[in-house]
Amino acid sequence: MRVLDYLASHPDDGFTVSELARRLSLNKATCHAIVTTLAERRYLTKETSSGRYALGPALIPLGLVAERRFQPLDLAKDELNALADDLGVAVMTSIRDGGEILHLTYYGPMTIFGAMARPGQRLPLVPPLGTTFFAWAPDDVVKQWLAGVDADSESVEVYLESLAETRAAGYVASRDIPSWRSVLTTVETNDLDSANTRRAIETQIGGTGLGSYLLTPDGEADVASPRSNAIFIAAPVFDPAGDVRLAVTVHLPDSSSVTIDEAVDRLLNLTSHMTVAIGGHIPLRQDRLRVE
Repeated sequence: MRVLDYLASHPDDGFTVSELARRLSLNKATCHAIVTTLAERRYLTKETSSGRYALGPALIPLGLVAERRFQPLDLAKDELNALADDLGVAVMTSIRDGGEILHLTYYGPMTIFGAMARPGQRLPLVPPLGTTFFAWAPDDVVKQWLAGVDADSESVEVYLESLAETRAAGYVASRDIPSWRSVLTTVETNDLDSANTRRAIETQIGGTGLGSYLLTPDGEADVASPRSNAIFIAAPVFDPAGDVRLAVTVHLPDSSSVTIDEAVDRLLNLTSHMTVAIGGHIPLRQDRLRVE
């Protein structure tokens, strides 16, 4: 599975057995046996001249079946595509998978942040990243997410207030800040399965600082005014249990003429429709959690 995950996060590249073994910290003989078996079943293809492996055609029907079974995407893929086309922006979907964000789909023009949101790409869920998934989560889950917050630089209470603001607004808006460029560089130039790389990314994300990252609903005097930097806007899709099943994110580059208001209205209409379509509902959450 690690071989498939790694190749899925590098869809435009091929890798030799030696490269895969080194990047995944696998024994070369073990890695060779894995890729040989996958290639025999056409889950991987091998380029004869270079010996490099990439994802193969046998994965296509599996992906189509998985997409059909994952209701939110199957029901709304045309609307997701239309949102990207109408606004001329990138639209991404992702889920929370344990302690990581797993990106599922990408629609619209490729942006410089595309490397961080390619289908199959994973990023660690380190605050402030993941606000969309945790704003409506139970207290114990929120506490676990916030366990690594450095109280000297960002108090837990500030994070809790931001989660309450997110719930009230129904969406998260965040800035494109220099820290994200550092994360982007790390993602593009390193093996994300490396423990050292993961620690570096966690440090970069954790050092972002909530105040410089999030835009609260009243964080700008006029959300319809021209922006000085790019904006990410994310909203949740809820399942029948009231849990966040999926997050939909819109990336507004600084060159876009689309206002935050326009993007928020379209995004919330879409995620509300997706929630209703799968029989989901927004949970009622009491703001009980406080710093002890």
